[in-house]
Amino acid sequence: MKKQITWVALFAACAFIIGAGTANAQLLELFIPDIPAVCEPVVWDLTAGQHNNAGTVEVTNDSTYLYVTYNLTWPDATFGTLHVWAGNDLSSIPTNNQGIPVPGQFPYQHNAAGLTSYTFEIPLASLNAVDVDGKPVCDLSLYVFTHAEVYMDSDGDGCKEWETAWGGDQPVNVEEPGRWYFFGQYAICCGDFPPPPVCWSETAFAKGTHVFASTAKANPEGLPSLDLTRQRWGWAINLTQQVTEEEYPIYAGAGLNDTTKGVEVGTLYVTWDGSSATVRYALLPDYKLQEVHLYASDLKPTKIAPGRYGITRYYDAGASGDTFSGLTLTDTNGDGVWIIGHAVVSKGTCPEGALNSSEINMIPVRQTAPAPQLLQKPATAPATPVLNELRAVPVR
Repeated sequence: MKKQITWVALFAACAFIIGAGTANAQLLELFIPDIPAVCEPVVWDLTAGQHNNAGTVEVTNDSTYLYVTYNLTWPDATFGTLHVWAGNDLSSIPTNNQGIPVPGQFPYQHNAAGLTSYTFEIPLASLNAVDVDGKPVCDLSLYVFTHAEVYMDSDGDGCKEWETAWGGDQPVNVEEPGRWYFFGQYAICCGDFPPPPVCWSETAFAKGTHVFASTAKANPEGLPSLDLTRQRWGWAINLTQQVTEEEYPIYAGAGLNDTTKGVEVGTLYVTWDGSSATVRYALLPDYKLQEVHLYASDLKPTKIAPGRYGITRYYDAGASGDTFSGLTLTDTNGDGVWIIGHAVVSKGTCPEGALNSSEINMIPVRQTAPAPQLLQKPATAPATPVLNELRAVPVR
């Protein structure tokens, strides 16, 4: 079942109008997934303009996700962009040189323009909040920073304006001039959770002309090696002449570059006319793309981490294929051009947060640390700390 929220886009009669839209009010419907009623949510005020209680932020979790829900209660107010950061290490939050959080660099963002409610679903695994069995780390304390842009009439003069808003019960610099914010702490709840879903999901590479690995064990076909790693599997394609729809099979789970250990899941088609390239992924029936990482360069690859290839796409609903056109690619040094076609593939849509079938027994053990504490400042320090003066007590 889904909750249905109806809202009306309103335009204030101000000296100027922010944004553009039709003259008629638009009636829209927003559908938000129900949150499993397992853990009682922690509720904080959403404070706009330092002193206006504009709504609430609710935080809860189930076995897979941390849920962060924004709700507006201020009359006729609507959201702009929402930003969330959560974790148990304050040193990793994006800040400026003064230690003030920078919401625009938070990892979870959503353009909620015109909405009055929105829920983020953040995988617990991405927060290092699951144990070796993939279960939530009970009572693990997370810092949660929730920022919002709120379009509201804050002073009752009938004119709306943008206000910055923060959720939480721990204020910083709120009574001082300059940058201010709130944050909160949330302890992971453990209930009678069902086991996390398991899906078939594998990393895959297009089989090319060169291997990454330097050892014979990881090069059963004796292909030229890029000497980037000892045994990690994967291939690169070296083109020394123009090609049209050249085909390269895509293999998933082919450890040590042994295709008999993997499964062929599709084909990579490459076209190169000497100055530009087109790369097309086409998967076999029953397989879907979840992620694509593509390297296309005149320079020989020096990195094997797919996230550093230069081109990345994600497919929330899964995709049977994708095409990358107009890639500028010219051989300027006489050794040809290089392409690496990497993907994460699944059988159908793999739910976010689900355990990878190939990695269930490979999840690293994480030590359960005591709940982080905010260290007290010396009495001689200024009255209001900034973020870089807050830190977690180290695990001993």
